[in-house]
Amino acid sequence: MLKEDKNLKILKVSNCGLGPQGGEMIAEGLLSNKDCKLTHFHAGRDRLENVGIIALAKVFQEMGSLEEIHVPQNGIKDSGMKELFQALCSCKNLHTVRVNDNWLKTEATEMLLSTMIQCQDLKELNISDGNMGTANVLAVLRAYKKSGNKKLRHFCCNYNDVE
Repeated sequence: MLKEDKNLKILKVSNCGLGPQGGEMIAEGLLSNKDCKLTHFHAGRDRLENVGIIALAKVFQEMGSLEEIHVPQNGIKDSGMKELFQALCSCKNLHTVRVNDNWLKTEATEMLLSTMIQCQDLKELNISDGNMGTANVLAVLRAYKKSGNKKLRHFCCNYNDVE
């Protein structure tokens, strides 16, 4: 039996070709270590897709400790992004979200709005290349204004099919 490690705070596995099954394996490993409380998770260009990110989202929600997440270019569609944002709502110290170059359509955008309102320490948000469309981008801007968040310093929202 492996000794549990509550000291692991940062996990970076970007560009490792994990795929959906790799995301599930990491999630299973993290769940088996009940004392682990990640603060930073980076997995860019790993093809996690919906299956991998949904498995990881369950872990993030249970931990509630994430401060920073980077999951760009993972082929995550709307349902996976929705689950991720729902999980991130439980991470009250969340300050950096980089989910660019995935899909952010209506359902995922609605959960993103909740995350923006609940996570008042949000300083950086990158939702570029999400194929959001004009209505969803405008909804995000309205949610930001409504949130009263004065800490957001970096907001990237380019290439989102805005007309």
